Amino acid sequence: MPFKTIFALMTGLALCAITPSVATAGPASTALGACFSRTTTEADQVVLVRWIFSAVSHHPGVADMAKVTPQEREEIDRKVGALTMRLLTEDCRAETAEAMRADGPEALETAFGSLGEKAMETLFQDPNVAEGLEGLTKNLDQEKLLRAFVGAPEKK
Repeated sequence: MPFKTIFALMTGLALCAITPSVATAGPASTALGACFSRTTTEADQVVLVRWIFSAVSHHPGVADMAKVTPQEREEIDRKVGALTMRLLTEDCRAETAEAMRADGPEALETAFGSLGEKAMETLFQDPNVAEGLEGLTKNLDQEKLLRAFVGAPEKK
């Protein structure tokens, strides 16, 4: 199985694991998400990913793998707060008001979920991250996966 197929599968799984469901997005929420996407830079997206990483690093299952100091947490919280305020009250002010009127607080979940997904896609496009994901392919039985994907019986 080509590496690109496995990479796409793993990227999709990672994105699904960290982004909220946006199945009930109305047109106003979708427009707000599009505004976020249009008005954020790659640097903004990195700030968001760093904040996600900082937050996730609190989990006991991964806390030993990532050491984020209180000062680093405070700085990233400040940066994400500023980004959030800029998006909601400046860059996408009209879209925010319309989405809140039409869809309520769920609009923010939808729009920020879309932004988080875009930020993670940007992260996964980095060659260093792609190289890090390649380690997984060494531990997959590609022939067995291919048989499972096409519904072929297992070899005995």
